[in-house]
Amino acid sequence: MKTSIDNYYYQNAGQARAIANVLGYQESFNPETKSLTFSKGDISKTYSLQELKQGSQLPDRENILEKSRENLVSFFDKERATNNFDEYKAELLRDNNIAIVKWDNIKGNQNDQNSDGFTIIDLNNKISFTGADFYKYAFENNHLLNGQGEKLDVNWEALNAVGIDHNKLTEQEKESIARGEKSELKGLIIDDNEQNRKYLESEKIDYEAKDGKLHFQAKISTAKEIEVENTPQNKKKLKDENIDFRETPDNKLKIQDKVSLRKLVIGAVLIISPIAGIALMMTPKRNEIKQSNDNSLKLNKKDIESLKQGNIITKNNSKNERVVMQIDKDTNELVTVKAKDITIPNKIGGVVLTPAQKESLSKGYEINLQNESLNKTYSVKLDLNSKNGIDIKDNTKIKEEVNINRTQGKENTTPEQKVEKAEQSIKSDKVQEETVKEQKKENTTTEKQELSKDNNKSISNEEDKKEKTDISKEYKKEVENYYNKSEKSNKGLKL
Repeated sequence: MKTSIDNYYYQNAGQARAIANVLGYQESFNPETKSLTFSKGDISKTYSLQELKQGSQLPDRENILEKSRENLVSFFDKERATNNFDEYKAELLRDNNIAIVKWDNIKGNQNDQNSDGFTIIDLNNKISFTGADFYKYAFENNHLLNGQGEKLDVNWEALNAVGIDHNKLTEQEKESIARGEKSELKGLIIDDNEQNRKYLESEKIDYEAKDGKLHFQAKISTAKEIEVENTPQNKKKLKDENIDFRETPDNKLKIQDKVSLRKLVIGAVLIISPIAGIALMMTPKRNEIKQSNDNSLKLNKKDIESLKQGNIITKNNSKNERVVMQIDKDTNELVTVKAKDITIPNKIGGVVLTPAQKESLSKGYEINLQNESLNKTYSVKLDLNSKNGIDIKDNTKIKEEVNINRTQGKENTTPEQKVEKAEQSIKSDKVQEETVKEQKKENTTTEKQELSKDNNKSISNEEDKKEKTDISKEYKKEVENYYNKSEKSNKGLKL
């Protein structure tokens, strides 16, 4: 028998329960069979928890999700959702057919520690998604969420000062840059004077002097700023979340660091404030890697060679925090991210990750995933230069594309050839090969342990998004903050 729940897009058991709750279904849990039964009137259907955790398998989810989020940002008021939740929730349901279910409504426990712990259900489009996902989408696309559908735009005319005609940028380029993504290399032009030459040379930036101007290349991106009231309460919350901030002369707390912003906006920490401004940034092309100011992160020759091959390396900084590093091959920019600030998703390519697999990814190892329902395997590794911080490759597709590119005789020009080079490097490095094998063995062992543990979990543990596990002492400190909402840093020069 089919229930109305089967017509909805959901990603996990919690969202399925939220949908059932809104649609008026009663639920009962059978601890022996690990199953949930939803019933309403004469309709009743039982689902295994494993089935619900896999989410609905309806097609075209991404397009429906985009349509739903675009509609929601046009009227959603984040301040009202935070400060007057019950009244605003009723209004959204009445006027927009949008239901919001807080986790404490279906779990029976208070959720004061996570103000975005709710599920949004679009009853018109029959799709559900988390509040955190929605806030992330709005933040990345510069929506103010002020109830008026307004967005904060970039002052594109500022690019004229460095010789870029913003009118020649495509709309797609502008949208990408406005989201904080880096552009392709652009030609920049500044005045030829002693001060500018000295700066470019000290930063080891390649340039050409021509017709009284200095020409160099850089990638363009943006950085957002958020301001909150300078109160002891806000300071404490920011410090508790390890969010960097500075105090301004007009008695505000300003946050610009990209990782901190993502923690603040997505994690919410009960501080709700619109984006205060968007600054255009540039990352210049250097002729060599610029070393970190932190002596503990200084690179030796072996580190530099590994980075140039596209690998990720890790070091401990002066505060004994694990730092993950990679370079942008186009600019030689050194991208550094604290390991605790790396977000490892629960699911990649439709496959739920084990704690050991997440651990391996955070350490810079490549893992292999198999989606049995799609009969596909994926190679996954961190990529600090990509939009999502994760590089996912379809193994079958990679093999075909690498073979094609081998016949073209081009070197270091495509992502596929970079993959081929990385594969060759792994083959020649037996130590790395053995390490990867050990990681795979550990993943297999942990998967079996997880299956065993699953038989003893209660329903509340099944729904817990931040699953707890007993991992090795060696890595425990490094992975205890997997679920911090964050993004790789994107440092550059402010225009």
